[in-house]
Amino acid sequence: MTIVMAASGAVAAQERRFDLPAQPLENALAAYAVATGIQLIYDTSLVRGRRASAVHGRFGRHEALILLVSGTGLTPGYTGPSSITLDPADPPPGNGVTTLRAVNVVAPPTVSFRRYGLAVQNALRRAIERDPAIRNETFQAAVRVWITPQGDVARTVLHRSSGRPEIDAALLSACTGTVIGEPPPPGLAVPVTVSVQAQPRSVRRPS
Repeated sequence: MTIVMAASGAVAAQERRFDLPAQPLENALAAYAVATGIQLIYDTSLVRGRRASAVHGRFGRHEALILLVSGTGLTPGYTGPSSITLDPADPPPGNGVTTLRAVNVVAPPTVSFRRYGLAVQNALRRAIERDPAIRNETFQAAVRVWITPQGDVARTVLHRSSGRPEIDAALLSACTGTVIGEPPPPGLAVPVTVSVQAQPRSVRRPS
C-alpha cells in the first residue's frame, strides 16, 4: 500500500536554470526538490538502483522532471500545486501478499510529512485488512481521503477504480472513519491520495 499526500491542482510551468548531472535517482530527486521547492512523494523501493538522466538548461519544472526520470520506468503524477508523486509506468504484479512499501517524501528541508504518511499508511492498512469484503482480494485502486484536525478520516472518494464496483465500495467503506491516531501536521494538503496494491496474504501450513 503506497501512501501519497497531495492536493488537487497542477504544477506551474515556470522556466528556470537546471544543472543536474546524471547521478543516482534518489540524489537527483533531492536536488530537484531543493531547486524547485516541489514536494516529491514516492515509494523508496522504486528509485533504489536507478539512475537519473542529466538535465542542463532552462526548463519548466514539469519538463525538467520528465527529462530527469526518462528511462527509469517511472512516471510523475501531478496532484498538487507543489506536490508530485512518482509511480511505475506499468505497475508490477503482486507477490502473493499485501504490498506495504516504505514511502519517501522529498521536500524543501523545512517541510516533511514522511512520519505522518507512515501513520496514515499503517492505519488504513489495518482498516483494509480487518474488512472481510476485501482483505482476501487482489486489486489495485486509489482513493482520496479527507483527514480531520483530530486525525480521523471523515470522507473518502474514489480516485482510481479497481475495476470491480464491489471492491471499490468496500474500500471506500473501510477507509471512511479510520482513526489515524494523531492530528495531521501543519501545512498538510488535503485530500490525501492513497494508492492501494493488495493481494491475499500467503497462508503457511504447519510442517
